[in-house]
Amino acid sequence: MTQEIAEQAAPEKLEAILSGQVEEVSEEPAAEEVEEAEKSEEEATDDVESRIQAEADKRANKYREIRETDTALIRKQSEQIRELQKQTTERGTNKLIASILSGDEDAGFTEEETKGRETALKEFAKKHTDYTSKSLEIEETAQYISDMADKLPSKVVKGFGLDDSNPIVRAKNGVEFLNETASVYNHNQNFLLAVEEFLPKGDELRTKLETLVEGMAEFESEKSKKLYLADQLKGLKVTPRKAPKAPSAG
Repeated sequence: MTQEIAEQAAPEKLEAILSGQVEEVSEEPAAEEVEEAEKSEEEATDDVESRIQAEADKRANKYREIRETDTALIRKQSEQIRELQKQTTERGTNKLIASILSGDEDAGFTEEETKGRETALKEFAKKHTDYTSKSLEIEETAQYISDMADKLPSKVVKGFGLDDSNPIVRAKNGVEFLNETASVYNHNQNFLLAVEEFLPKGDELRTKLETLVEGMAEFESEKSKKLYLADQLKGLKVTPRKAPKAPSAG
């Protein structure tokens, strides 16, 4: 019985082959499979980039935390050192005042006169200590400004007077420079936020502008930067931004 069914099915299949009506089996992958493969590859790429960025952020944050911890520790130790110096100075001053007043009784000074002399000496010593403390702070600030100036362009150092021979003036100029730097930084951050709204990353015009800014970083003088810009802008064609559609009358 089975053999008869096979013999009946065989001619039908043979006839179909001879007539060329056999359905061809395509070896090309289906469109859905190609799309799914491309999607998987894109997701894998995004996943790798996300992991790389996450690792970079992790290391940057760790480095920043270490720097912040070191800075806080240095600041704390500096305060402790200043406090110890102050206590040492006060003890030494008190001993000196006591030795000065020790002969008051033999010299014929009354108790009230001795107390008045003690008060005057302590006030003088306090003013001297405050002056010395301020002088040390000014010297520390001036030294910090000098160390910072060694890493800055000479144009900036001269422009802000960060190399002034007077430590008081140098410290004052350094504070003004830091305030100006903070102001410029805040302005740039606000400017970049505004740029992000009009020219998001990936925009052709923004890419060209970023390339120009990176190129200018290689030059110091304003003249050389302008020459670089003029040379680069010769072949730069800026695509005009499309104007927004006007609202309809309705």
